[in-house]
Amino acid sequence: MKFNIKKLLGLGDQEPQQEATSTDIPLQQPPKINAAADSGLPSAPQKRKEIIRFIIETLRPYIDEENSDIVGLRLYALGTTNEEAELLSVALYQNKPDEFKNKELALELANHYIRLPKNWAFTAEIVSDELPTCRFRQGALGLDLVRTIQEVGGHRLATLVILEGQATQEEFALDPDQKLTYLIGRGKKPVLKSGRIRTNDIAFLVDEDAGFDPVKGTANASVSRNHAKITYDVARQKFLLYAEEGGLPMSDNKTKILKTDDSIIRVYILGMGYELADGDQIELGGEVKMLIELKSKGQ
Repeated sequence: MKFNIKKLLGLGDQEPQQEATSTDIPLQQPPKINAAADSGLPSAPQKRKEIIRFIIETLRPYIDEENSDIVGLRLYALGTTNEEAELLSVALYQNKPDEFKNKELALELANHYIRLPKNWAFTAEIVSDELPTCRFRQGALGLDLVRTIQEVGGHRLATLVILEGQATQEEFALDPDQKLTYLIGRGKKPVLKSGRIRTNDIAFLVDEDAGFDPVKGTANASVSRNHAKITYDVARQKFLLYAEEGGLPMSDNKTKILKTDDSIIRVYILGMGYELADGDQIELGGEVKMLIELKSKGQ
C-alpha cells in the first residue's frame, strides 16, 4: 500500500479551490430612487399637507367663529418650473375638480373647528412667474379670503352671447351675486367617465336634447361634456376662463380666447385662470364661439 506523504501531512496536491463566479454572489436589488427627493422636491402628499397647513394657519382666527363672512378661498401656488407646476397640479388634484376641497381641505377645516358658510367656494391657480397681489403669503403660496360680494363692491356682470353653435339659450347672464362659477359643456346633465353627473350652466345641445334644431346645424360634437368653466374672482373683480379636462389639447377639443386686437390666447393649462375682457370671444373645439360682454352692476 502506497502512502502519499504530502497528502498525509496536508502538503501540496490539494485540489484547487474554485473561483467564485457571479452566480455564487447573491444578487442585490438596486436601491429605489425617489424621483421627488432626487430633484429636491417633496412628494405630492407632502406638498398637499404643506398647502393645507398654510390655509389652516391663515384661518386660525376663525376657529369656532359661527358667523364667518367668508364665501370662498382663493389659493395661488407658484411653480416656476415644469416639475414644480406638475407637483402642484398633482397635490391639488387639478384633474379632479373639487377633489382637493371636498376630500382634503373640508375635512381638515372641520377637524380644526373652522366653520365656513354652506356652499363656500374654493379655487386654486398655479402661476409660473410670480404670485399676484394677495392678502396672505408664505413662500410660494398665497391666499385671499373672498368676502361677501356686497362688501367688495364694484363687481361686474357678464353676458355670454352664443355666436356659433346650438345652446339651451341664445344668451346667458353671469351674475356673481347669484353664482361665482359657471360650468360649460355638451349636454345639460352629462355623465362623465367617472360616473359622476355634471350639471352644465352653459349647455350645448346634442341630437337627443329637447330644443335641438337640425336645420341650424349638426350637434356640437367638438364641445366636451366637461369642457370649461368661467369663475368670477371677487378679490380681483375679474371673470376668468378655465379649461377643464375635456377642453385641453390632449382631447383635441381645444379652448381659446379671441381678443379684440385679433390676438389669440390658448387656454391649455389645467387649473390656470385666463382673464376675460369685454368683447372677447371664447372658442370651443374650433367650432363654437361665444361673445362676452361686461358691465358694472347698476349699468
